[in-house]
Amino acid sequence: MLRVWKWLRESCWKWLRENVLKAIVLAALTASVIAWLKGVFDATLRELLPSGAEISCVGREWVIDHHPFRRPEPTRQVFRILVATLDHDDANRTLTEAVVRALQGETGIEAIETCRVLKIGGAGDRIEDAAANSGQEWLSRRDADILVFGEAVGKGEALNLHFVSIGGRGDFRQHAFELKFGFLKGDFSEAVGAQLQAIALATVVPTSKETGKYLVEVLRPITSRLQKLVRFPPSGLTAGQFSNIQFALAFALGIIGEQAGDNKALTEAVTAYREALKEGTRERVPFGWSDAQNSLGVALSTLGERESGTEKLEAAVAAFREALKERTRERMPLYWAATQMNLGVVFSTLGERESGTARLEKAVTAFREALKEQTRERVPLQWAMTQTNLGAALGRLGNLEAAVAAFREALKEQTRERDPLGWAATQNNLGIALRMLGERESGTEKLEAAVAAFREALKERTRERDPLGWAATQMNLGVVFSTLGERQSGTEKLEAAVAAFREALKKQTRERDPLGWAATQYNLGVVLSTLGQRESGTGRLEEAVAAFREALKEFTPQTHSKNYQWTMDSVNQALAFLKKKRREKDSVH
Repeated sequence: MLRVWKWLRESCWKWLRENVLKAIVLAALTASVIAWLKGVFDATLRELLPSGAEISCVGREWVIDHHPFRRPEPTRQVFRILVATLDHDDANRTLTEAVVRALQGETGIEAIETCRVLKIGGAGDRIEDAAANSGQEWLSRRDADILVFGEAVGKGEALNLHFVSIGGRGDFRQHAFELKFGFLKGDFSEAVGAQLQAIALATVVPTSKETGKYLVEVLRPITSRLQKLVRFPPSGLTAGQFSNIQFALAFALGIIGEQAGDNKALTEAVTAYREALKEGTRERVPFGWSDAQNSLGVALSTLGERESGTEKLEAAVAAFREALKERTRERMPLYWAATQMNLGVVFSTLGERESGTARLEKAVTAFREALKEQTRERVPLQWAMTQTNLGAALGRLGNLEAAVAAFREALKEQTRERDPLGWAATQNNLGIALRMLGERESGTEKLEAAVAAFREALKERTRERDPLGWAATQMNLGVVFSTLGERQSGTEKLEAAVAAFREALKKQTRERDPLGWAATQYNLGVVLSTLGQRESGTGRLEEAVAAFREALKEFTPQTHSKNYQWTMDSVNQALAFLKKKRREKDSVH
């Protein structure tokens, strides 16, 4: 019996040792290994993965950004600065709030926050590029312009901050800012001012390279923000930074004014350039000064083309000549050439309004000077633009064959795809030259070619995008229809001319483009007079007289003696025909 009991005890112990105890030991070993691995991986994962708080933050912001009932934001009127939660900040984000507080109270900017932390884990271009890419993504998602991020230093007595601007790589230099009683010192405001200046220039000036593109819709929202910034400049802006922001605003307003036919914007651009030049003097910033003088000249020239007098055109000449004091051919050949071309444009406009040819000859000289540096190989689109302007001046001098040749040269580079606005302008000018050549010939081949050129121009010069360009081409189309109609017995082309002139006048108002308006009124009067002479009634002749009298409101003997005389001759002729028809009508009765 004892022997049996001993055997049972040994068997049970053996089973326990082989099964239960082994399981316990294995469990203990497993638990130890798991604990060890967990410790190792937790330390690693803490570095590689976001914390629970950060994951929660990202989730909350994703829900806000993708909420199905989220209303689209109205166009922003201020620059928006996104402040990221600072690394090593406390749970209450005390230091982050100090950054936000330093930005609040500035009317021209808006500070918004993100609970996310942007860390720079080391040094080097690859690490900085990765941080910049993350920053760009955050800025895009929150529709902001500048990101401020960084870390607390020590016990929070200072902050190391970095900046990323939308579309830029970022400023990863160490910017250490001291905190005093929870407030950032003034050097932070100065750093923000530098970033605002940079973003203002970066969002506007690159558009100068967008040759011949429609930029109004792109620039309008930016202009609104710049205007607010200029009206309420942040406290940290230096005089030089403020001057550069004025320049950026003027540049944007100038493009809007030119492309949208907005004279108010052009006038504001002139004012902003002049304000910028008060600080950006030739002595302090010679290149910036010459750039502002050149841009001021362009704005004045565009305004002058639309006004009756020559005051703004003469002021444009003065501005371009100032610019050329620094933009010399030896130091800045392509800038010199650009200003020479601009000078040629204003001389050409002045020459069109004067009885002699001196200004037109000066225009041709200026364009040919520009082409010495603006070669087709070097700057094809600038070369094409100057060829177009040279052609226009030659056409005004009566050298129409040379003008047509210049326009066709320009179109070799100025394609619709590469330079839509320039292409349309050259097609319009080509149409004018062909129409003038066609008026000298008995056939209609050149006149029909002119119609084709104007219709090409209207493919880009639409009423919505380029209202004054569209109106000018409609007027030119009306003139060629009028010439064709005078050579035909029917009235179809004459009626088409009337329709084209009336279309033009929908955008070519006296307030917006007084000279263009007067020219269209004159041309409308001419075609109505022709129709009136062919019809038995007096209605068209009466309309012609009314149109001529409208034109005379701008074509005065003091400002436009040639146009005034032509219009007076035309109105007197129409009145004579009207008197004759009324007399004939009375004699019948």
